[in-house]
Amino acid sequence: MKTLLIGIKNVLLWSYERGSWQYDLLCLLIILAVFLLPNSLFSDHDRLPAPAPPAAQDVSQANQSLKAASQASDPIRWDVKLEELGAYRSSGSEAATGPSDLDNLETLLARYLRDHLGREARIERFEPQRDAQGQPIGYRVWFR
Repeated sequence: MKTLLIGIKNVLLWSYERGSWQYDLLCLLIILAVFLLPNSLFSDHDRLPAPAPPAAQDVSQANQSLKAASQASDPIRWDVKLEELGAYRSSGSEAATGPSDLDNLETLLARYLRDHLGREARIERFEPQRDAQGQPIGYRVWFR
């Protein structure tokens, strides 16, 4: 019994000389543990998972929601990402309208929705969307 306790003490305190078979065996056990234990044992459990990026709505889903909303009295809610709006703004699709109209965010959103959905959109309200760190990621727009 005493020899077992001495062996456990030597392993815990790593008191074996480098190059001995006990030292090599402990190194081998550590390497096997790293490669054979599941990754979930080594992950950070205290961190919050990163928020998933919002899924882009395709035109068919938009058309279905437009049909459903036209039958109901509720306005349609649409999420516009900043990247999409920036790409639309820098594209030549609305260059003929003049730079003064681009300064009005509501006008820009209405034109974006018109060109994206293929029909006029009367915006009732819009609000900025932010990620977990408070950085702006887009706008949520309600329109009819």
